[in-house]
Amino acid sequence: MIIFYGIFDLLTILLSFASIYFSVYKNAAIISLVILGFKGLWTLNTTKNVLDPLGLIDLGACVATLLTIQFGLFTKFSVVMLLLLGWKSYISIKPF
Repeated sequence: MIIFYGIFDLLTILLSFASIYFSVYKNAAIISLVILGFKGLWTLNTTKNVLDPLGLIDLGACVATLLTIQFGLFTKFSVVMLLLLGWKSYISIKPF
């Protein structure tokens, strides 16, 4: 299950970068970002720790990137959050 989450995160990152920089796959990126946000909320709910970094990275990347795609706000912050999400995903699938 962990490898599925890592691959899904990487797919979300690719779609998000494509929609931010090239304005393609916008709808697919929005759908995957909403799912990523729910995954972040689920992580925060199951760990019972509001400051859990894994859930906060998912949720922060989701919100910042949705604002970037829809309104063009927080582009640099969104890119940083997506890079953190990519690093987290790479670490999670690296043993496999």
